[in-house]
Amino acid sequence: MPDSTYKLVHMVDGHMQAERLTFAAIEALGYPLVGAVEPRSGRYTVRAELQGQPKFAGPLGPMWDGDCIRYEDVETYRTLSA
Repeated sequence: MPDSTYKLVHMVDGHMQAERLTFAAIEALGYPLVGAVEPRSGRYTVRAELQGQPKFAGPLGPMWDGDCIRYEDVETYRTLSA
């Protein structure tokens, strides 16, 4: 997990920015690790690519993005979901 890179999509000075970051770089932005995705969530099975991926305090995710694991801050999520 610490050697992997992840995509973080977040607002920086009012502009959406997507960055490929390491685990340590995401934590350095102030998003501490709070756990990992379990294989099952309630009665649903979690997508295989997301199982065991880190969960950070702050950004939403992890989300499968086809070629990487993505996290989004709440403002970005609302903008993309509108």
